[in-house]
Amino acid sequence: MPINAIPLLIPGCGYKIDYAARFRGSAATAYLYRTPVVAGNRRVFTYATWLRRTAIGGAGCQLLGAGPDASNATILYLNDGAGAGGPEQYAVNLLHIVGGAIAWAVYGLGKLRDQAGWYHIVVSVDLTAASNKVRMWVNGAELSIVALTGAVTNSDTFISSTNQHWISRRHDAPSAYNDQMLADNVLLDGVQVSSPASFGALANAWTPKQPSGLAFGPNGFCLEFRNPAAMGADTSGQGNHWTASGVLSTDQMADTPTNVFATLDPLDTVGTLSNGALTLTAGASHCGSRATLLPGGNVYFEATVAALTSVSAQAGIGLSRPQASLTGGLNTIANIWGMVWTNTRWRSVNGTSSGPAATAAAGAVMQMAFSPMTGDCWVGLDNVWFDSANGTTGNPSTGANPTFTALSGDLVPFFDAYGNAVTANFGQRPWAFTPPSGFKALCTGAATLAMPTASGAFTGNLNAAGPRIHCDGSPTSLTINGNPVIWGTHALKLADGFKVISPLAAYNASGPNAWVAVMGSKIVTGDCRIPNNAQVNP
Repeated sequence: MPINAIPLLIPGCGYKIDYAARFRGSAATAYLYRTPVVAGNRRVFTYATWLRRTAIGGAGCQLLGAGPDASNATILYLNDGAGAGGPEQYAVNLLHIVGGAIAWAVYGLGKLRDQAGWYHIVVSVDLTAASNKVRMWVNGAELSIVALTGAVTNSDTFISSTNQHWISRRHDAPSAYNDQMLADNVLLDGVQVSSPASFGALANAWTPKQPSGLAFGPNGFCLEFRNPAAMGADTSGQGNHWTASGVLSTDQMADTPTNVFATLDPLDTVGTLSNGALTLTAGASHCGSRATLLPGGNVYFEATVAALTSVSAQAGIGLSRPQASLTGGLNTIANIWGMVWTNTRWRSVNGTSSGPAATAAAGAVMQMAFSPMTGDCWVGLDNVWFDSANGTTGNPSTGANPTFTALSGDLVPFFDAYGNAVTANFGQRPWAFTPPSGFKALCTGAATLAMPTASGAFTGNLNAAGPRIHCDGSPTSLTINGNPVIWGTHALKLADGFKVISPLAAYNASGPNAWVAVMGSKIVTGDCRIPNNAQVNP
Protein backbone atom coordinates (compact mmCIF):
# COMPACT_ATOMS: atom_id res chain seq x y z
CA MET A 1 0.00 0.00 0.00
CA PRO A 2 1.29 3.52 -0.71
CA ILE A 3 3.10 4.90 2.33
CA ASN A 4 0.58 7.72 2.71
CA ALA A 5 -2.53 5.53 2.64
CA ILE A 6 -4.70 5.92 5.73
CA PRO A 7 -6.31 3.03 7.62
CA LEU A 8 -9.98 3.64 6.96
CA LEU A 9 -11.87 1.05 8.98
CA ILE A 10 -11.37 0.27 12.64
CA PRO A 11 -11.13 -3.42 13.59
CA GLY A 12 -14.52 -5.14 13.42
CA CYS A 13 -15.89 -2.79 10.76
CA GLY A 14 -15.91 -5.44 8.05
CA TYR A 15 -14.45 -5.83 4.60
CA LYS A 16 -12.41 -3.03 3.08
CA ILE A 17 -11.02 -2.70 -0.40
CA ASP A 18 -7.33 -1.80 -0.26
CA TYR A 19 -6.61 -1.15 -3.92
CA ALA A 20 -8.08 0.01 -7.21
CA ALA A 21 -6.68 0.19 -10.73
CA ARG A 22 -6.41 3.45 -12.62
CA PHE A 23 -6.87 3.22 -16.39
CA ARG A 24 -5.30 6.27 -18.00
CA GLY A 25 -7.22 6.20 -21.25
CA SER A 26 -5.96 6.65 -24.79
CA ALA A 27 -2.85 8.60 -23.74
CA ALA A 28 -1.53 5.40 -22.11
CA THR A 29 -3.44 2.93 -24.33
CA ALA A 30 -4.37 1.39 -20.99
CA TYR A 31 -6.43 -1.79 -20.84
CA LEU A 32 -6.43 -5.45 -19.77
CA TYR A 33 -6.85 -8.37 -22.14
CA ARG A 34 -7.31 -12.13 -21.98
CA THR A 35 -8.21 -14.88 -24.47
CA PRO A 36 -9.87 -17.93 -22.86
CA VAL A 37 -8.52 -21.31 -23.93
CA VAL A 38 -11.87 -23.06 -23.45
CA ALA A 39 -15.31 -21.55 -23.99
CA GLY A 40 -17.56 -21.21 -20.98
CA ASN A 41 -21.27 -20.42 -20.79
CA ARG A 42 -21.92 -17.77 -23.43
CA ARG A 43 -25.59 -17.33 -22.47
CA VAL A 44 -25.47 -17.08 -18.69
CA PHE A 45 -23.11 -14.86 -16.68
CA THR A 46 -22.90 -12.16 -14.02
CA TYR A 47 -20.50 -9.24 -14.12
CA ALA A 48 -19.91 -6.99 -11.10
CA THR A 49 -17.50 -4.13 -10.54
CA TRP A 50 -16.89 -0.98 -8.57
CA LEU A 51 -16.40 1.98 -10.92
CA ARG A 52 -15.20 5.52 -10.36
CA ARG A 53 -15.82 7.79 -13.31
CA THR A 54 -12.90 10.13 -13.96
CA ALA A 55 -13.92 11.38 -17.41
CA ILE A 56 -17.13 12.12 -19.28
CA GLY A 57 -17.31 12.15 -23.06
CA GLY A 58 -15.50 10.52 -25.93
CA ALA A 59 -15.86 6.77 -26.32
CA GLY A 60 -17.82 6.28 -23.12
CA CYS A 61 -16.80 3.94 -20.37
CA GLN A 62 -16.08 0.34 -21.37
CA LEU A 63 -16.30 -2.24 -18.59
CA LEU A 64 -16.05 -5.62 -20.33
CA GLY A 65 -16.09 -6.67 -23.97
CA ALA A 66 -15.35 -9.72 -26.10
CA GLY A 67 -15.39 -10.73 -29.75
CA PRO A 68 -13.29 -11.55 -32.81
CA ASP A 69 -13.35 -8.04 -34.32
CA ALA A 70 -15.04 -4.63 -34.26
CA SER A 71 -18.01 -5.91 -36.28
CA ASN A 72 -18.71 -8.87 -33.99
CA ALA A 73 -18.62 -8.14 -30.27
CA THR A 74 -20.53 -8.11 -27.01
CA ILE A 75 -19.76 -5.01 -24.94
CA LEU A 76 -20.83 -3.79 -21.54
CA TYR A 77 -20.28 -0.07 -21.15
CA LEU A 78 -21.59 3.38 -20.28
CA ASN A 79 -22.39 5.47 -23.35
CA ASP A 80 -21.34 9.13 -23.21
CA GLY A 81 -22.67 9.95 -26.68
CA ALA A 82 -25.91 11.73 -27.50
CA GLY A 83 -27.94 8.55 -27.17
CA ALA A 84 -30.35 9.41 -29.98
CA GLY A 85 -31.22 6.24 -31.88
CA GLY A 86 -28.84 4.19 -29.77
CA PRO A 87 -28.16 3.15 -26.18
CA GLU A 88 -29.14 5.69 -23.55
CA GLN A 89 -26.58 8.37 -22.70
CA TYR A 90 -24.63 7.74 -19.47
CA ALA A 91 -26.59 4.53 -18.76
CA VAL A 92 -25.33 0.97 -18.26
CA ASN A 93 -25.54 -0.61 -21.71
CA LEU A 94 -25.22 -4.23 -22.87
CA LEU A 95 -24.77 -4.38 -26.64
CA HIS A 96 -24.38 -7.38 -28.97
CA ILE A 97 -23.08 -6.70 -32.50
CA VAL A 98 -23.04 -9.23 -35.34
CA GLY A 99 -21.83 -8.47 -38.86
CA GLY A 100 -21.44 -4.78 -38.03
CA ALA A 101 -25.09 -4.37 -36.98
CA ILE A 102 -26.71 -4.32 -33.54
CA ALA A 103 -28.28 -7.76 -33.03
CA TRP A 104 -29.73 -6.69 -29.69
CA ALA A 105 -29.16 -4.07 -27.01
CA VAL A 106 -30.52 -3.27 -23.58
CA TYR A 107 -29.79 -0.55 -21.05
CA GLY A 108 -30.64 0.23 -17.44
CA LEU A 109 -32.70 3.36 -16.86
CA GLY A 110 -30.45 5.71 -14.89
CA LYS A 111 -27.56 8.06 -15.69
CA LEU A 112 -24.15 7.72 -14.08
CA ARG A 113 -22.37 11.09 -14.20
CA ASP A 114 -21.22 11.57 -10.60
CA GLN A 115 -17.44 11.60 -10.11
CA ALA A 116 -17.44 12.35 -6.36
CA GLY A 117 -17.66 8.69 -5.32
CA TRP A 118 -17.79 5.10 -6.52
CA TYR A 119 -20.62 3.21 -8.23
CA HIS A 120 -21.21 -0.52 -7.80
CA ILE A 121 -22.59 -2.14 -10.95
CA VAL A 122 -24.01 -5.67 -11.28
CA VAL A 123 -25.23 -7.03 -14.63
CA SER A 124 -26.87 -10.44 -14.56
CA VAL A 125 -27.63 -12.28 -17.83
CA ASP A 126 -29.51 -15.48 -18.68
CA LEU A 127 -30.53 -15.65 -22.32
CA THR A 128 -32.12 -19.06 -21.76
CA ALA A 129 -34.72 -17.60 -19.37
CA ALA A 130 -38.30 -16.84 -20.37
CA SER A 131 -38.15 -13.43 -18.65
CA ASN A 132 -35.65 -11.19 -16.87
CA LYS A 133 -32.98 -12.17 -19.37
CA VAL A 134 -30.91 -9.14 -18.34
CA ARG A 135 -31.03 -7.52 -14.90
CA MET A 136 -28.95 -4.60 -13.67
CA TRP A 137 -28.30 -3.04 -10.26
CA VAL A 138 -26.40 0.11 -9.32
CA ASN A 139 -25.52 0.57 -5.64
CA GLY A 140 -27.85 -2.30 -4.75
CA ALA A 141 -30.91 -0.76 -6.46
CA GLU A 142 -32.36 -2.51 -9.49
CA LEU A 143 -32.65 -0.48 -12.69
CA SER A 144 -35.60 -0.68 -15.05
CA ILE A 145 -34.44 -2.38 -18.25
CA VAL A 146 -35.15 -0.81 -21.64
CA ALA A 147 -34.70 -2.99 -24.73
CA LEU A 148 -33.76 -1.15 -27.91
CA THR A 149 -33.74 -4.56 -29.53
CA GLY A 150 -34.65 -7.37 -27.17
CA ALA A 151 -32.12 -9.96 -26.04
CA VAL A 152 -32.73 -13.04 -28.22
CA THR A 153 -33.66 -16.23 -26.37
CA ASN A 154 -30.90 -18.84 -26.46
CA SER A 155 -28.55 -16.64 -28.50
CA ASP A 156 -24.83 -16.76 -27.72
CA THR A 157 -22.86 -13.74 -26.60
CA PHE A 158 -19.10 -13.43 -27.08
CA ILE A 159 -18.57 -13.28 -23.29
CA SER A 160 -16.73 -16.48 -22.21
CA SER A 161 -16.02 -17.35 -25.84
CA THR A 162 -12.48 -18.17 -27.00
CA ASN A 163 -12.21 -14.71 -28.53
CA GLN A 164 -10.13 -11.98 -26.95
CA HIS A 165 -11.72 -10.15 -24.00
CA TRP A 166 -10.91 -6.54 -23.11
CA ILE A 167 -11.44 -4.40 -20.00
CA SER A 168 -11.41 -0.60 -20.48
CA ARG A 169 -11.10 -0.79 -24.29
CA ARG A 170 -13.96 -0.73 -26.80
CA HIS A 171 -14.28 -3.80 -29.06
CA ASP A 172 -16.40 -1.86 -31.56
CA ALA A 173 -13.91 1.06 -31.49
CA PRO A 174 -10.49 -0.51 -30.78
CA SER A 175 -8.66 2.83 -30.75
CA ALA A 176 -10.81 4.01 -27.83
CA TYR A 177 -9.46 3.49 -24.32
CA ASN A 178 -11.22 4.74 -21.20
CA ASP A 179 -10.07 6.99 -18.37
CA GLN A 180 -11.61 5.45 -15.25
CA MET A 181 -10.89 3.48 -12.06
CA LEU A 182 -12.08 -0.05 -11.26
CA ALA A 183 -12.05 -2.16 -8.09
CA ASP A 184 -13.16 -5.72 -7.24
CA ASN A 185 -13.88 -6.61 -10.85
CA VAL A 186 -15.72 -9.97 -11.03
CA LEU A 187 -17.17 -12.33 -13.64
CA LEU A 188 -19.26 -15.39 -12.75
CA ASP A 189 -19.33 -17.74 -15.75
CA GLY A 190 -22.59 -19.71 -15.94
CA VAL A 191 -24.37 -17.90 -13.06
CA GLN A 192 -27.16 -15.33 -13.20
CA VAL A 193 -27.58 -13.88 -9.71
CA SER A 194 -31.08 -12.93 -8.57
CA SER A 195 -29.84 -10.07 -6.38
CA PRO A 196 -26.62 -8.11 -5.77
CA ALA A 197 -26.36 -9.47 -2.21
CA SER A 198 -23.35 -11.64 -3.09
CA PHE A 199 -21.34 -8.48 -3.70
CA GLY A 200 -22.56 -5.91 -1.17
CA ALA A 201 -24.95 -4.81 1.55
CA LEU A 202 -26.71 -1.61 2.55
CA ALA A 203 -25.24 0.28 5.54
CA ASN A 204 -25.98 4.02 5.02
CA ALA A 205 -24.49 3.45 1.56
CA TRP A 206 -24.05 0.31 -0.53
CA THR A 207 -20.89 -1.28 0.87
CA PRO A 208 -18.77 -4.11 -0.55
CA LYS A 209 -18.58 -7.73 0.51
CA GLN A 210 -15.44 -9.77 0.00
CA PRO A 211 -15.71 -11.52 -3.39
CA SER A 212 -14.93 -15.01 -2.13
CA GLY A 213 -16.90 -18.25 -1.99
CA LEU A 214 -18.63 -17.46 -5.28
CA ALA A 215 -19.22 -19.89 -8.15
CA PHE A 216 -16.80 -18.31 -10.61
CA GLY A 217 -17.08 -21.00 -13.33
CA PRO A 218 -14.43 -21.93 -15.94
CA ASN A 219 -13.82 -18.38 -17.23
CA GLY A 220 -14.79 -16.48 -14.11
CA PHE A 221 -12.33 -14.16 -12.42
CA CYS A 222 -11.84 -11.69 -9.60
CA LEU A 223 -9.46 -8.75 -10.12
CA GLU A 224 -8.56 -7.06 -6.84
CA PHE A 225 -5.43 -5.31 -8.20
CA ARG A 226 -3.36 -6.35 -5.19
CA ASN A 227 -0.11 -6.96 -7.08
CA PRO A 228 1.34 -3.80 -8.67
CA ALA A 229 3.68 -5.94 -10.76
CA ALA A 230 0.74 -7.93 -12.19
CA MET A 231 -2.31 -5.69 -12.27
CA GLY A 232 -4.36 -8.33 -14.13
CA ALA A 233 -3.81 -11.10 -11.58
CA ASP A 234 -6.92 -13.21 -10.93
CA THR A 235 -7.52 -13.82 -7.20
CA SER A 236 -10.59 -16.05 -7.64
CA GLY A 237 -8.52 -19.24 -7.57
CA GLN A 238 -9.45 -20.00 -11.19
CA GLY A 239 -6.11 -18.80 -12.56
CA ASN A 240 -7.76 -16.67 -15.25
CA HIS A 241 -5.12 -13.96 -15.25
CA TRP A 242 -5.28 -10.91 -17.51
CA THR A 243 -2.42 -9.16 -19.28
CA ALA A 244 -1.96 -5.45 -18.62
CA SER A 245 -1.21 -3.07 -21.48
CA GLY A 246 -0.40 0.47 -20.39
CA VAL A 247 -1.54 -0.24 -16.81
CA LEU A 248 1.57 0.30 -14.69
CA SER A 249 2.50 -0.43 -11.10
CA THR A 250 1.98 3.30 -10.43
CA ASP A 251 -1.67 2.81 -11.47
CA GLN A 252 -2.38 0.87 -8.29
CA MET A 253 -4.39 3.39 -6.25
CA ALA A 254 -5.37 3.66 -2.60
CA ASP A 255 -8.55 5.46 -3.75
CA THR A 256 -11.21 2.77 -3.28
CA PRO A 257 -14.94 2.37 -2.54
CA THR A 258 -14.13 2.12 1.19
CA ASN A 259 -11.78 5.14 1.26
CA VAL A 260 -12.63 7.74 -1.37
CA PHE A 261 -9.91 10.26 -2.19
CA ALA A 262 -10.39 13.63 -3.81
CA THR A 263 -9.68 13.92 -7.52
CA LEU A 264 -10.07 16.84 -9.87
CA ASP A 265 -13.74 17.21 -10.71
CA PRO A 266 -14.78 16.84 -14.38
CA LEU A 267 -18.00 18.66 -13.48
CA ASP A 268 -16.03 21.63 -12.10
CA THR A 269 -13.17 22.02 -14.59
CA VAL A 270 -12.16 24.10 -17.59
CA GLY A 271 -9.39 22.29 -19.45
CA THR A 272 -8.58 18.64 -20.12
CA LEU A 273 -8.40 16.04 -17.34
CA SER A 274 -6.53 12.74 -17.61
CA ASN A 275 -4.64 10.18 -15.48
CA GLY A 276 -7.70 9.27 -13.45
CA ALA A 277 -8.77 12.95 -13.18
CA LEU A 278 -5.49 13.90 -11.52
CA THR A 279 -3.83 15.81 -14.39
CA LEU A 280 -5.11 19.18 -15.67
CA THR A 281 -3.76 20.18 -19.09
CA ALA A 282 -4.23 23.64 -20.60
CA GLY A 283 -3.41 25.07 -23.99
CA ALA A 284 -3.08 28.77 -24.78
CA SER A 285 -5.75 29.81 -22.28
CA HIS A 286 -6.17 29.85 -18.52
CA CYS A 287 -7.75 26.67 -17.18
CA GLY A 288 -8.79 25.85 -13.62
CA SER A 289 -10.05 22.78 -11.80
CA ARG A 290 -11.50 22.25 -8.35
CA ALA A 291 -11.36 19.05 -6.31
CA THR A 292 -14.28 16.70 -5.65
CA LEU A 293 -14.09 16.87 -1.82
CA LEU A 294 -14.14 19.64 0.77
CA PRO A 295 -11.31 19.49 3.33
CA GLY A 296 -12.45 17.84 6.55
CA GLY A 297 -9.74 18.33 9.15
CA ASN A 298 -6.16 19.41 8.48
CA VAL A 299 -5.30 18.43 4.91
CA TYR A 300 -2.18 18.30 2.75
CA PHE A 301 -2.04 17.98 -1.02
CA GLU A 302 0.49 18.39 -3.84
CA ALA A 303 0.71 19.07 -7.56
CA THR A 304 3.63 18.40 -9.91
CA VAL A 305 4.42 20.96 -12.63
CA ALA A 306 4.97 19.53 -16.11
CA ALA A 307 6.98 22.43 -17.59
CA LEU A 308 7.20 26.23 -17.61
CA THR A 309 8.80 26.69 -21.00
CA SER A 310 7.67 30.24 -21.77
CA VAL A 311 7.00 33.51 -19.98
CA SER A 312 3.25 32.99 -20.35
CA ALA A 313 3.17 29.37 -19.14
CA GLN A 314 1.61 29.11 -15.70
CA ALA A 315 0.97 26.65 -12.88
CA GLY A 316 -0.78 27.34 -9.58
CA ILE A 317 -2.22 25.79 -6.43
CA GLY A 318 -4.81 27.27 -4.10
CA LEU A 319 -8.11 27.18 -2.27
CA SER A 320 -11.23 28.35 -4.06
CA ARG A 321 -14.77 29.29 -3.19
CA PRO A 322 -17.26 27.30 -5.29
CA GLN A 323 -18.35 30.41 -7.22
CA ALA A 324 -14.84 31.51 -8.29
CA SER A 325 -14.10 31.59 -12.00
CA LEU A 326 -12.28 28.67 -13.58
CA THR A 327 -10.65 30.94 -16.18
CA GLY A 328 -8.51 34.07 -16.02
CA GLY A 329 -5.52 32.93 -13.98
CA LEU A 330 -5.23 32.19 -10.26
CA ASN A 331 -3.40 35.47 -9.62
CA THR A 332 -6.33 37.57 -10.91
CA ILE A 333 -9.42 35.63 -9.77
CA ALA A 334 -11.50 36.76 -6.81
CA ASN A 335 -12.39 34.21 -4.12
CA ILE A 336 -9.14 32.23 -4.56
CA TRP A 337 -6.13 32.15 -2.23
CA GLY A 338 -2.95 30.54 -3.48
CA MET A 339 0.30 30.86 -5.42
CA VAL A 340 1.05 30.74 -9.10
CA TRP A 341 4.36 30.38 -10.90
CA THR A 342 5.26 31.77 -14.33
CA ASN A 343 8.58 33.50 -14.72
CA THR A 344 7.50 35.21 -11.49
CA ARG A 345 6.00 33.77 -8.32
CA TRP A 346 2.79 35.50 -7.29
CA ARG A 347 0.99 35.17 -4.00
CA SER A 348 -2.67 35.76 -4.71
CA VAL A 349 -5.19 36.97 -2.12
CA ASN A 350 -8.75 37.10 -3.38
CA GLY A 351 -7.70 38.38 -6.81
CA THR A 352 -4.88 40.69 -5.68
CA SER A 353 -1.37 39.42 -6.29
CA SER A 354 2.18 40.30 -5.29
CA GLY A 355 5.50 38.51 -5.37
CA PRO A 356 9.18 38.39 -6.23
CA ALA A 357 10.88 36.97 -9.29
CA ALA A 358 11.02 33.20 -8.93
CA THR A 359 10.40 30.22 -11.16
CA ALA A 360 9.30 26.61 -10.76
CA ALA A 361 11.31 24.12 -12.79
CA ALA A 362 9.75 21.24 -14.69
CA GLY A 363 9.01 18.53 -12.17
CA ALA A 364 8.69 20.96 -9.27
CA VAL A 365 6.11 20.05 -6.64
CA MET A 366 3.65 22.69 -5.42
CA GLN A 367 2.33 22.00 -1.91
CA MET A 368 -0.49 23.20 0.31
CA ALA A 369 -1.32 22.54 3.98
CA PHE A 370 -4.65 23.89 5.24
CA SER A 371 -6.37 23.88 8.62
CA PRO A 372 -10.10 24.65 8.28
CA MET A 373 -10.35 24.90 12.09
CA THR A 374 -7.81 27.72 12.44
CA GLY A 375 -8.14 29.22 8.97
CA ASP A 376 -4.36 29.04 8.47
CA CYS A 377 -2.89 27.89 5.18
CA TRP A 378 0.67 27.36 3.96
CA VAL A 379 1.94 27.14 0.37
CA GLY A 380 5.21 25.40 -0.45
CA LEU A 381 7.40 24.53 -3.40
CA ASP A 382 9.75 21.54 -3.17
CA ASN A 383 9.41 21.58 0.62
CA VAL A 384 10.23 25.30 0.99
CA TRP A 385 7.27 26.91 2.76
CA PHE A 386 6.29 30.54 2.22
CA ASP A 387 5.05 33.14 4.70
CA SER A 388 2.62 36.02 4.18
CA ALA A 389 5.39 38.36 2.98
CA ASN A 390 6.58 35.96 0.26
CA GLY A 391 9.50 34.94 2.43
CA THR A 392 10.44 31.36 3.22
CA THR A 393 9.83 31.20 7.00
CA GLY A 394 6.53 29.28 6.84
CA ASN A 395 6.27 26.07 8.86
CA PRO A 396 2.97 24.19 8.92
CA SER A 397 4.38 21.52 11.26
CA THR A 398 4.86 24.11 14.03
CA GLY A 399 2.05 26.45 12.93
CA ALA A 400 4.51 29.28 12.32
CA ASN A 401 4.12 32.05 9.75
CA PRO A 402 1.21 30.94 7.55
CA THR A 403 0.97 32.11 3.97
CA PHE A 404 -2.69 32.98 4.55
CA THR A 405 -4.71 33.45 7.75
CA ALA A 406 -8.35 33.80 8.79
CA LEU A 407 -9.72 31.76 5.87
CA SER A 408 -13.29 30.57 6.44
CA GLY A 409 -16.28 29.08 4.69
CA ASP A 410 -16.33 26.45 1.97
CA LEU A 411 -12.90 26.31 0.35
CA VAL A 412 -12.03 23.64 -2.22
CA PRO A 413 -8.53 22.75 -3.51
CA PHE A 414 -7.92 24.54 -6.80
CA PHE A 415 -5.33 24.11 -9.56
CA ASP A 416 -4.44 26.47 -12.37
CA ALA A 417 -2.62 25.91 -15.67
CA TYR A 418 -1.79 27.86 -18.81
CA GLY A 419 0.27 26.32 -21.63
CA ASN A 420 1.18 23.65 -19.10
CA ALA A 421 -0.05 20.63 -17.15
CA VAL A 422 -0.23 20.02 -13.41
CA THR A 423 -0.76 16.63 -11.78
CA ALA A 424 -2.47 16.62 -8.38
CA ASN A 425 -1.99 14.16 -5.54
CA PHE A 426 -4.40 14.03 -2.63
CA GLY A 427 -2.77 10.95 -1.11
CA GLN A 428 -4.04 8.16 -3.36
CA ARG A 429 -0.45 7.59 -4.54
CA PRO A 430 2.92 8.06 -2.77
CA TRP A 431 3.77 11.62 -1.78
CA ALA A 432 6.70 13.52 -3.25
CA PHE A 433 7.34 14.94 0.25
CA THR A 434 6.33 13.81 3.72
CA PRO A 435 3.22 15.75 4.84
CA PRO A 436 3.78 18.28 7.63
CA SER A 437 3.04 16.99 11.12
CA GLY A 438 -0.70 16.90 11.84
CA PHE A 439 -1.81 17.14 8.19
CA LYS A 440 -3.42 14.23 6.34
CA ALA A 441 -4.59 13.17 2.90
CA LEU A 442 -7.86 14.53 1.53
CA CYS A 443 -10.05 11.42 1.69
CA THR A 444 -13.11 10.07 3.48
CA GLY A 445 -10.90 7.93 5.73
CA ALA A 446 -9.50 11.10 7.32
CA ALA A 447 -12.55 13.36 7.03
CA THR A 448 -14.33 14.97 9.95
CA LEU A 449 -17.67 13.26 10.61
CA ALA A 450 -19.83 16.28 9.80
CA MET A 451 -23.59 16.60 9.48
CA PRO A 452 -24.70 17.53 5.96
CA THR A 453 -25.62 21.15 5.26
CA ALA A 454 -29.30 21.36 4.32
CA SER A 455 -29.54 24.94 3.05
CA GLY A 456 -27.41 27.74 1.71
CA ALA A 457 -26.81 30.09 -1.19
CA PHE A 458 -24.69 30.14 -4.31
CA THR A 459 -23.76 32.69 -6.94
CA GLY A 460 -25.34 31.69 -10.24
CA ASN A 461 -24.26 32.27 -13.84
CA LEU A 462 -27.32 31.65 -16.08
CA ASN A 463 -25.40 28.80 -17.66
CA ALA A 464 -25.97 25.07 -18.13
CA ALA A 465 -22.52 24.64 -16.56
CA GLY A 466 -23.71 26.03 -13.25
CA PRO A 467 -22.08 25.98 -9.82
CA ARG A 468 -21.06 22.77 -8.07
CA ILE A 469 -22.15 22.85 -4.41
CA HIS A 470 -20.55 20.75 -1.63
CA CYS A 471 -22.75 20.00 1.39
CA ASP A 472 -21.21 16.88 3.06
CA GLY A 473 -23.99 14.62 1.84
CA SER A 474 -26.36 13.76 -0.96
CA PRO A 475 -29.75 15.51 -1.17
CA THR A 476 -32.84 13.42 -1.87
CA SER A 477 -34.85 16.50 -2.88
CA LEU A 478 -33.94 20.12 -3.51
CA THR A 479 -35.51 23.51 -4.11
CA ILE A 480 -33.69 26.50 -5.56
CA ASN A 481 -35.24 29.93 -5.07
CA GLY A 482 -38.34 28.07 -3.89
CA ASN A 483 -38.61 26.09 -7.14
CA PRO A 484 -38.60 22.27 -6.96
CA VAL A 485 -35.61 20.74 -8.71
CA ILE A 486 -36.08 17.91 -11.20
CA TRP A 487 -32.95 15.77 -11.01
CA GLY A 488 -31.21 15.44 -14.34
CA THR A 489 -32.99 18.54 -15.67
CA HIS A 490 -32.14 21.35 -13.27
CA ALA A 491 -29.38 19.75 -11.21
CA LEU A 492 -27.45 16.53 -10.67
CA LYS A 493 -27.36 14.93 -7.23
CA LEU A 494 -23.83 13.94 -6.23
CA ALA A 495 -22.20 11.95 -3.44
CA ASP A 496 -21.46 15.11 -1.47
CA GLY A 497 -23.80 17.74 -2.92
CA PHE A 498 -25.24 18.82 -6.24
CA LYS A 499 -24.33 20.41 -9.56
CA VAL A 500 -26.60 23.01 -11.17
CA ILE A 501 -27.15 22.26 -14.87
CA SER A 502 -29.98 24.69 -15.72
CA PRO A 503 -29.51 28.03 -17.51
CA LEU A 504 -32.89 29.24 -16.24
CA ALA A 505 -32.99 32.20 -13.86
CA ALA A 506 -35.43 30.30 -11.64
CA TYR A 507 -32.59 27.90 -10.77
CA ASN A 508 -29.38 29.68 -11.70
CA ALA A 509 -29.91 33.44 -11.70
CA SER A 510 -26.94 35.71 -12.16
CA GLY A 511 -26.27 36.64 -8.55
CA PRO A 512 -27.44 35.01 -5.31
CA ASN A 513 -29.63 31.89 -5.34
CA ALA A 514 -31.03 30.25 -2.19
CA TRP A 515 -31.35 26.49 -1.88
CA VAL A 516 -32.99 24.13 0.60
CA ALA A 517 -32.51 20.35 0.55
CA VAL A 518 -33.82 17.25 2.25
CA MET A 519 -30.57 15.43 2.93
CA GLY A 520 -30.04 11.72 2.50
CA SER A 521 -26.77 9.84 2.99
CA LYS A 522 -23.81 11.62 4.56
CA ILE A 523 -20.53 11.74 2.66
CA VAL A 524 -18.98 9.77 5.57
CA THR A 525 -20.94 7.83 8.22
CA GLY A 526 -19.98 6.41 11.63
CA ASP A 527 -16.76 5.22 13.20
CA CYS A 528 -16.35 2.78 10.31
CA ARG A 529 -16.19 5.82 7.98
CA ILE A 530 -18.50 4.38 5.36
CA PRO A 531 -18.26 6.62 2.25
CA ASN A 532 -21.35 7.62 0.33
CA ASN A 533 -21.86 6.16 -3.15
CA ALA A 534 -21.76 8.10 -6.39
CA GLN A 535 -25.37 8.94 -7.23
CA VAL A 536 -27.64 7.82 -10.07
CA ASN A 537 -29.66 10.54 -11.81
CA PRO A 538 -32.75 10.19 -13.99
